[in-house]
Amino acid sequence: MGEESVGGSSPGAVVAGRRKVFVSNANQDSITIINARTNRVEKTVVLRPAPSVEGLRGVLPFGLALSPDEEVLYVACAGLNAVAMLDAKTGRVSSYLPTAWFPVRVAVSPDGNTLYVANAKGFGAGPNGGPDFHAGPEGTYVGDITKGVVSILRVRDARVLRGATARVMRNNGFVAPAAGALRKADFPIPPPGQASTKIRHVVFIVKENRTLDELFGDMAGPSSDIAGESSLARYGEDAEVKGKGEPTVEHARVTPNHHALARRFAFSDNFYVDSDVSVDGHHWLVGNYPIELVEATWPPAYGDRFEFRADPEAPGRLIIGGASPRPEDYLEAGSLWEHLARHQVGFRNYGEGFDLPGGEGGEGLQPTGLRESINVPMPKALFENTSRAYPTFNTSISDQYRLGQFQHEFQVRYLSGKEPLPQFLYIWLPNDHTAEPRPEDGFRYHASYVADNDLALGKLVELFSHSPFWKDMAVFVTEDDAQDGRDHVDAHRSLLLVASPYARRGVSHVHTSVASILKTFDLIFGLPPLNQYDAAASDLADMFTSQPDFAPYTALPSDSRIFDPAKVVEPGLELRARPAPPSEPLDDPATIRRRMRERLTEQVDD
Repeated sequence: MGEESVGGSSPGAVVAGRRKVFVSNANQDSITIINARTNRVEKTVVLRPAPSVEGLRGVLPFGLALSPDEEVLYVACAGLNAVAMLDAKTGRVSSYLPTAWFPVRVAVSPDGNTLYVANAKGFGAGPNGGPDFHAGPEGTYVGDITKGVVSILRVRDARVLRGATARVMRNNGFVAPAAGALRKADFPIPPPGQASTKIRHVVFIVKENRTLDELFGDMAGPSSDIAGESSLARYGEDAEVKGKGEPTVEHARVTPNHHALARRFAFSDNFYVDSDVSVDGHHWLVGNYPIELVEATWPPAYGDRFEFRADPEAPGRLIIGGASPRPEDYLEAGSLWEHLARHQVGFRNYGEGFDLPGGEGGEGLQPTGLRESINVPMPKALFENTSRAYPTFNTSISDQYRLGQFQHEFQVRYLSGKEPLPQFLYIWLPNDHTAEPRPEDGFRYHASYVADNDLALGKLVELFSHSPFWKDMAVFVTEDDAQDGRDHVDAHRSLLLVASPYARRGVSHVHTSVASILKTFDLIFGLPPLNQYDAAASDLADMFTSQPDFAPYTALPSDSRIFDPAKVVEPGLELRARPAPPSEPLDDPATIRRRMRERLTEQVDD
């Protein structure tokens, strides 16, 4: 797999014939062909769909089926929304057939004429709210309204095969829309060029679970071309906030800073998260597109039908969960963290990566916000560049506390001049996820958590824009998924803000996704693509201008009727929210190395 390989093969399916056995390897985009008599590997076939993405992974071969005469192997390519037809003897791909979203299993009729394809995500979710949406018995949740479908293909019909491969390549953005032949010149992926001369520092702020309409639906109107639905803007600028046992607040300004940032800088009304929920969402956010293991386990896990419960006397624990990747689903090329490290782009992470399977949250777990109960490792590049003073996901901890922790480190490390500011900062700001109201701690309503999040976001942009780094900085803001809200366009439509001196004021209507954000990072830093998704995605160039405006941003106060930061109490801490004093975390890599040297020195002295 090479010296730079991070993940394993991730075998996902096996099919046995009389002469050969075939295994699909999701992480390697390959099919292993084994001699059924000798049990020896005869050949490993790597699926290379187009010259323009040569060497990049993302095909995700999953389910397999063998024709009755054992001449053709059918491979469900979940990452391409297609089925590959391979010559079972040579392993050569003869055609790609378009399917619906995320094909996972295939079966062939006894006569070999018909192929049945199970597509886990069907045709997507579509809208789940608005005046023209009428909910069925399944409700509005994205996990319930996304229905699988079965494709039925006549695979020996020449009309079905004619032009099918070219269509799959166009659907995936590997060739130009009008292209016919698959030539590299049709739609070449640009090689890494020069890093941006205008933007040197990137901040990526990730929030939790909101649709666009929930926050910005109220920005639509007769004089606006924003595709929003005001009736769904429950966390907008003119919201009605209700709570059990609490007075109803009329005309509440839940997200004044989100709205001010959208008006001052750039935002999109045609942006969609690639994810359904947090587990796959946090994979996508760091370029670790979820393989079949993740996609096959989160639906039953979220439906309370897939949970390992180990005997308390047993020596180990089996747990499925956590938004951070496990070693079993590390990709061959790694994630954003390895991508940055390989190309010497310095980064610092705040909050991401601690949410590992088996981690337990709760009160009094500051500063990290999580107790790790089983031994699941973090990727090395991430482990060495992650703050131990900043909390991960834990709604018992306010985003004001997170803001204070970040401000303290930003001042001590970077504004002081002690260390150069890394080129890339990742900040997880998760309290717009919401939780049960805690009036005694300053959170009277569900909306109080969103207001907490809004104020922290505004103060972060204020901090950056008043710093000397603002002149060459871009701040990207998005959500990990949109599962907890409703949207009149699509249940996957979500928030995308870009704040920068070089942000083009106004709304972008260009169709984009999380992969588009990652592609834009590639372009800013002059990096090659990490995988097929950021390689083929549209970028965010429409949200930038060459005419900068260096004026700083000043955060707006919260509506005190729903959130007053002065009344926030951090459960488990005697003091109200304020930065913790600097400490020497036990698991800090520098601390570990220093203590090992001290111990070795002591041993030598002895």
